[in-house]
Parts: sequence; structure tokens; C-alpha cells
Amino acid sequence: MERPPMTTGGATSIDEEVEAGLAPPLHRLSSRTGRAPIVLALAIAASLGVLVWAPWGRSAPGGSSASSAPAALSNGSSGASPPPGVGNAPSVAPSGPPAAGAAVARYSSIVDNEWTVVALLTPDSAPPDEEPATQHVAALAPSPDGPFLVLQQGLTAVASPVERVGHPDAPCVAPAAARDRIAVHLPAGRVVYLGITFPGMDPHVAITATVLGRPGITIVRVSPIVVALAGLPAERRYTVPSSGSGGTILFGLTPPNRMPSEAYRFTVTAPGIEGHRYLYACIGL
Repeated sequence: MERPPMTTGGATSIDEEVEAGLAPPLHRLSSRTGRAPIVLALAIAASLGVLVWAPWGRSAPGGSSASSAPAALSNGSSGASPPPGVGNAPSVAPSGPPAAGAAVARYSSIVDNEWTVVALLTPDSAPPDEEPATQHVAALAPSPDGPFLVLQQGLTAVASPVERVGHPDAPCVAPAAARDRIAVHLPAGRVVYLGITFPGMDPHVAITATVLGRPGITIVRVSPIVVALAGLPAERRYTVPSSGSGGTILFGLTPPNRMPSEAYRFTVTAPGIEGHRYLYACIGL
């Protein structure tokens, strides 16, 4: 059934005109087409907002441009981490001789009013005397400046020699209690200076030192010595006096070196003492 055409107030409708060929055909827009202008308008508004805000070019108060670099870099550093070991190396105390005018302390920890043996030892030992299958380089002599460890042990002074012909090491093997020992035993390859203390430390006392079993080796009295001591500040030097408080009578090789493994005898002749007194030290025995 055909629907009659709709008219309004006698006017011809657009549909009638199209059917009569009086108007071009109409193309209806999709519902999505109407959103494009809205999206375009929003994009333009956002762009205008960014241009107004301009975060990249705003100036700080006073007209200078604000810096985005961290405050820690304001001193000119690059900010890159230094390579390991650069800029953070530990401080190392000098081990050489003290500077001119540097103070030298008096080492006064030695008990000086008893019969004792005193030895200054290197912190480490020398290579063994035995020759290995592969030849090795000779051990360097220790520095006469140290550092040294100070070792002091008491003993009994005897009135007559203990060593015998053919047995120079007899004092080192003589059985005795610790309080009655006649010899002090010391490690091999470490003793550089060796000496004694005695009651009163009279400066007029005559003392001789003998290397038993080694007539070709002579040790001489050294006084005073100024050395570094292990365990104390490396840049400091200490003098070991030969008399007075903390004094000791020290002997050593010329030039200073590690003393050989052998028995050592100290002969003391003092005013008020009848005869002699003998003290012994045994290195490496």
C-alpha cells in the first residue's frame, strides 16, 4: 500500500523534490563523522595550553634559567664515578727515615734493673738456610731502621762458663726450670740486635759478646740506635738508650744483618761483683 506524500502547509517536501528530479540526492552522515571536529578542537586546545605553559623555557626569578643538574655537581665535577682505586686510595704512612727535625721518642719499656736478654727481631723471618733444588736469590739484609719487635726475657746469670770444648751449644740444651734458666731461646733468621740488661746498669761495667762455635764471626756493641718499632706509628722513630731508665746494651753484626743460628755468650765484669757473670742466648737452637 503506497503512503501518501507528506506536505506542510502546501509546501513540497524535500523527498518529493528529489523524486521529481528537482534536487540532488541527499547523503546521510554516519554518527561517527560528527566526533572528528570535537577531537580536532580538543587537540588544538591542548597544544595551545602547552605553548602557554612552556616548561622548557621558563625563567627562574631573577632572569636566570633554572638548572636541572643536581646540586652535587655545582662544583664542576662530571658526576661520573671514578675508576676503582682513584681518588680514594688509603693514606699510607711513610716508612723511610724521619724528616729533618722530626722528634725521636725514647723507648723506655725495657726492664733495666734485672738480668735479662733483649733482642730486636724483624717482623718476618728470613728464607731457610737449606739450599733447595732450584737456586733462589739471596735474602736481602733487613733495614737497620726497622721496624723491629722488642723481646725481653729474664734469666739467671751464672758465675762460670757453661759451654764445653766441642759442645758450644751446651747452654742451649741444659735442662732448667723457666725461672732458673741460664739461656734465652730466640727464633732463627729474625734477630738483628741482641743484648742484655743487668742490675744497676752501671755505665762503667765491661761487657763482651762472643759467638760460640763461630770464632770467625764478631758482633760489636751498637749505641745508640734509632729505629722504627712494629705496632707503633710507622713515621715515628724510637731510640733505645744504652744507660739509664729503659737502657740496654745491644750488639750486632757490621753492617747490621740477621744473626746466624748459634749460641751467644755475654760476659759481664762489674765493680762490686767478684769475678764475672755469664748470660747466654740461643738463636735457632
